[in-house]
This record gives sequence, C-alpha cells and structure tokens, in this order.
Amino acid sequence: MGFVVGVDIRKRFVTRERTGLFKSRPKVVDALRGVDISIDKGRLLSLVGPNGAGKTTLVKIFATLLAPDGGRAEVGGFDVVREAEEVRRMVGLMLYPDKG
Repeated sequence: MGFVVGVDIRKRFVTRERTGLFKSRPKVVDALRGVDISIDKGRLLSLVGPNGAGKTTLVKIFATLLAPDGGRAEVGGFDVVREAEEVRRMVGLMLYPDKG
C-alpha cells in the first residue's frame, strides 16, 4: 500500500457553453474518471499529459484544495476529505500563479 493512494477518483465540473451572443447552456466536463494511483513514500513522480488531462485537479485533490466527487483519496493513511487537517500537515504545494 502506498503513502499516497487514490482509488476510482472522479471529479466533474459544470461550465457554461456559449450557444449565441447572449445565450449559453450548461456543459459537464469530466476532469477525472476513475483514476487509480499508488505512490510509495519517498518516491519522486511526474504527472505528464496534455492540457486539460486532469493533472492539476488530481494534485489539488491530494492537497485538499478540491474534494473528489467520488472514489477514495488518502495521504499517509488519512482521508483527504474526512481528515483534511492531518493531510495538510504533511503536504506542501505551490501552484503556478495563473492557474485556478
């Protein structure tokens, strides 16, 4: 079992899609669909993929900045949703300023 574990992680965002000059409709974007990951303590890992692949979303979930819509995410044996304070004591994260 890894230090960072994710099982069937899902995250969905609802945005607006323009259909005309003043009209728009909801658009559902699946940022993460069933992601499974296990990272051992002390391991260096790189997440590589195209824009919109869900890399930042996954990192934000493990850093407790976003809650997953489904699945299970743990850091050091602590659940990122139910035990967020414990997870935050273990995680250091700096995101690039122009990212949301």
